[in-house]
Amino acid sequence: MELPASFFAGGILGRSIHLSASAVAERQGIAGFVAGSSMVGLSNQQAAILNALLGGILGSPVNLNVMSYQGLAAANVTLAELVEVSTAAASTKELLNSHLSLNEWLNLYADAVNASDAVDVGLTAAMQSLVAANISDLTVLFSDVVAVTTDTPEAAAQASVNLFDLIMTTAFVANGNHFINLPLAVNLPGNLLNVSTQLNLIDPPKMVIGPPGMNAEGQWRTYMETAQFDLTTLIQSTVDLNVAGLAGARAEIDLALKLEMAQGEAWLKSLQCAGVNNNQTRVTIGAQPGTAMLNLTRATNPHAATGNISVSAVVLFLPVPVANVGLGLNLPLQNPSYTDLEYQVNLADPDDLPQTQHANTAPGLAISNISNAIELDVTLLGAISLPLLDQLIAQALLNQVLTPLLSQVGTAAIDPLLAVLGLEIGSMHVHLTTVEVDRPDLQI
Repeated sequence: MELPASFFAGGILGRSIHLSASAVAERQGIAGFVAGSSMVGLSNQQAAILNALLGGILGSPVNLNVMSYQGLAAANVTLAELVEVSTAAASTKELLNSHLSLNEWLNLYADAVNASDAVDVGLTAAMQSLVAANISDLTVLFSDVVAVTTDTPEAAAQASVNLFDLIMTTAFVANGNHFINLPLAVNLPGNLLNVSTQLNLIDPPKMVIGPPGMNAEGQWRTYMETAQFDLTTLIQSTVDLNVAGLAGARAEIDLALKLEMAQGEAWLKSLQCAGVNNNQTRVTIGAQPGTAMLNLTRATNPHAATGNISVSAVVLFLPVPVANVGLGLNLPLQNPSYTDLEYQVNLADPDDLPQTQHANTAPGLAISNISNAIELDVTLLGAISLPLLDQLIAQALLNQVLTPLLSQVGTAAIDPLLAVLGLEIGSMHVHLTTVEVDRPDLQI
């Protein structure tokens, strides 16, 4: 555009200048995510683990089936919908600052679902079952469950959270660092073992909603940590053992398998908004799985360096100690590294979320497959002298006790527990639950 250099001098001197202007339309976006696993392919074992977890926190048995959990995972509620049915909060800020009992939160979630278009009979029944199961007096601050990092809390009002993730995170936060006992029945041929698993959540997980990138201090604006926990499986039983040359052999087991999982991290790295003629939004989340430590010790002495099995046999109709067997793990676990997870979200498709990506930066490990890493140290006590007796005992323990025992413990408890938590040794699952993009802001 050509204009006079000034409205006064330009008119006198006859000079003119060219002016131009440009503008960029910037779309502001936020996203919400949590460490978790999708319920697609949920097994009956995993549903049983979820029932045990929730029952341990709520205070009475929970008996939801696979379809019930998948129904919870298919439902979403926005923060605004929670505010709308709340009698204690009139805004998103007040919702985040609300400190209610676990029972009040479960009722609030149920009311929000019932008021939405997503409600169905099965979902309503599942929520009623959870409300009825809660007899605890635990309380929760909502901002400990969902962290909102937008400039103002109301900017996240329309952000949705997955109902299953919301329930589980609320329950874990409410439980604090109380142990959760997971009963487990393990059978070996002719023997029923006394096995129990204890979960100690040192730091619970948290859901986060906010914008991408770093702040002025170089910190990620939207950042979360996974749960940090100890998982200890105690095994104390006496079982029959078939060892060539030994009559009436028995193995007295004193083992504790302890898994320590450090916190993993995830952060909203970038959010590339869809264009005018393109509904696809690209979300990049950086992820760093937590490190893991796996040890064998004793149920009777958690500070022992190794587990122990005492082997006896019958001599002249009397049980005689034959050997003490120390058990350790030679299992080097590689520290996981950072990786970027890419999500493509169609904002025009309301069913395109949630999405789950797997951050696998170190070789995975299933607990059910660790028997090959066990080292046995057999000390003969001299009561019976047989050629290669130490090797025969070691082989019998591996084949008849340790391999089937650890396989069942891993398959029935530890591996499915890690799966429903969205965590595995060397990896983690990141569940993208919401993407919200405002109308464009004009940047001159």
